[in-house]
Amino acid sequence: MSTLMNLFDRTRPVLIVDDCPMYRTAAKGMLQKLGFHNEQLLVAKDAASALTVAKTKQLQLVMCDYNLGNKTNGHQLLDEILHDGHLPADCVVVIVTGDASAPVVRSFAELEPDGYLVKPLNFVTLGERLPKMARRKRKLGGLLESYAKGDYEAAVQQADEEIFKASEMATSAQLIKAKALIKNNKLDEARNQLIALRNGSEKGQVAMALATIAMKQKQYKTCLALLEPIEKDPILCAAAMDMSANVLIQQHQFSAAAEKLDAAINQSPKQVSRYQLRAQVAMGMFTPVIASQNIQQALLRSKHSFRETLEIHQLNASLTLDNAQLSEAAERTKLLSRFTEQCREWRSNFQRNQYKPMELLFLARANALRGYVGKARSCLAEYQATIKELDNYQSEQHEMIELAKVQLLLSNAKSYNALMTSVSEALAKDKQNVAYICFLRYISGWRARVEDMAEKATRLRESSLVQIKDGNYERAAGYLAQALELNRADPDIPKTLMVCLTKAWPMGWSKNAVGELAVRCRDLLLDTSAIYSAEFQRASQILASQLQIRELEFANKC
Repeated sequence: MSTLMNLFDRTRPVLIVDDCPMYRTAAKGMLQKLGFHNEQLLVAKDAASALTVAKTKQLQLVMCDYNLGNKTNGHQLLDEILHDGHLPADCVVVIVTGDASAPVVRSFAELEPDGYLVKPLNFVTLGERLPKMARRKRKLGGLLESYAKGDYEAAVQQADEEIFKASEMATSAQLIKAKALIKNNKLDEARNQLIALRNGSEKGQVAMALATIAMKQKQYKTCLALLEPIEKDPILCAAAMDMSANVLIQQHQFSAAAEKLDAAINQSPKQVSRYQLRAQVAMGMFTPVIASQNIQQALLRSKHSFRETLEIHQLNASLTLDNAQLSEAAERTKLLSRFTEQCREWRSNFQRNQYKPMELLFLARANALRGYVGKARSCLAEYQATIKELDNYQSEQHEMIELAKVQLLLSNAKSYNALMTSVSEALAKDKQNVAYICFLRYISGWRARVEDMAEKATRLRESSLVQIKDGNYERAAGYLAQALELNRADPDIPKTLMVCLTKAWPMGWSKNAVGELAVRCRDLLLDTSAIYSAEFQRASQILASQLQIRELEFANKC
């Protein structure tokens, strides 16, 4: 007991986080028996109350349960507290869990806690293990504080003092020194520090640090060689695979990077950022369906946490609309319905001024994909008016990409090409930013695909005009129906198709199918001037009579 309390301050608070009153009481009682005063021991039943305590108290010990009920779990809580720097650098973090499975332990290990305790808590085990968990933080408190604050020069000096004393913490101090040197970009000096530690007790962390140096110096082959054995480490495997994936992306080896990330997710499935990176890699491979699946996983796992950002919601929506644009009619309808649900989600989680500009672009694109070109133009005009009203507004790359996609759907080729060129040039400037590398590849693939679709639609329409001239209306209607699926923004396609359908339609087309196609053509032209043309009005009246569809009778009143 006395040994333990020599490692702790009898005035600084301790926090016990558990949703079960029995366990909170039991843990508090054990800590009191170990020498902590009652007034030091604070308890929290959920993440929200724990976060409030962490923000306002100089905690020296946190014992956090993994399962905290239906909302924020223990992993998400500690992730936020540590990410935002709410804990002092010398605070001892202990995970208490009833689930000691490898994926749970690995996921927590990536947050670098000081130890684990498995439920049910045992007083003897707690008394034996807590001093071991606390020793490093207590001995290196000042050094850790300097490193956490970003004062790397001071961290190096303090590490040297600890190394000179040849204390039990000399190895840990040397590793922290090397990491501080890496932060200061003194890579060769850091490598020299690390080489001496390669066969020590922290050889996994040392190898990761050496791999970081190799990656920064673009020594990719060396980096991957250093990471290969760590990918088999029971704790560090997922982090090593992440770094390998980053290196492979920088070498444009996207398939290999995807395999690494899939393996990392399988080993440690809690990290939201890992799913985001996997989505980016899928974008680099131009597999938007897989990208969408992974960003949806990121959203699912970020629920109730600070990592549920508007940016993830927006990327999810953008990918949904991309997939809708590239899909057949039935799948497109489903995806556009999903997009509507996605709008509701961010509206319920964020303020309107945060999402309004991007939402207007999304709505413009969704309306264009549905064939409501007038509504799409209205959304675009509202977007342009909105950003003019905002002081010093700067559009981000993702927003410019979305704007370009809208301009293409509205047949504004000049604006589309200018925006895409600008975005591509900006992304290409940072050749080591993996997100930029993936986005640049995705833009290239997307442009090739949609521009090819537009060209095919144009060729089909031109072929249909040749067939019409020859009086072959059946074949012309078939060409135009295909063109309509590829490009709904060109009003000449549905208008010409309506005229063809009054003459003939291909063998095998049912009356119901033709009726549905005619109504779709009418809907696509509702907010365009083409609907008022005499040619279209005459075709509508003929088809209304032939197909007995009352909706077409009122085209002249639209």
